[in-house]
Amino acid sequence: MSETPKELTPLERAVAGEMLSLASWRFSKHGCNDYDLPNTPEHKSLALAAAEWAGDKDPEVRVHGDKLGTMDWLLMDYLAARLKGEC
Repeated sequence: MSETPKELTPLERAVAGEMLSLASWRFSKHGCNDYDLPNTPEHKSLALAAAEWAGDKDPEVRVHGDKLGTMDWLLMDYLAARLKGEC
């Protein structure tokens, strides 16, 4: 059995990106799209980057104590685009 590479291959990145895109579309049809991230500077940067990528001119992240609020489909779309090298 061959050893699994530590980095994703280009094919794995493309497939993962396509799967996230599809999942994002399906998740966007749910009644609630809230997704909580830990309230850390790194997670806040991720949420802001996703909002800016989506065209939000004045992005804000909702803070709920030790959690940051965002939308599941938005993060999935952003991460899919990153995996596919689109941003």
